[in-house]
Amino acid sequence: MLIGYGLVVGLSGNGDRQQTVFTVQTLANAMQKMGVLISPSTVVVKNVAAVFVTASLPPFARPGSESGCGRFVSIGDAKSLEAACS
Repeated sequence: MLIGYGLVVGLSGNGDRQQTVFTVQTLANAMQKMGVLISPSTVVVKNVAAVFVTASLPPFARPGSESGCGRFVSIGDAKSLEAACS
């Protein structure tokens, strides 16, 4: 079983609320790693949700192997993980 942590972006205003501190901090940290220095107090996350990603690997899996079924679940208070499409 693999477990990861990440962000889903591009949500239709259904993301985590500003009070979800770990989402705000994660987005600020991700931007910093890309060379954009912003204060977490200026980050708006209404289109972003923090998620756990899980997947099962078959025995003896190698890099690049198919993982079969994976899922991601919101760990904040996002209303929906459905992305905005146009």
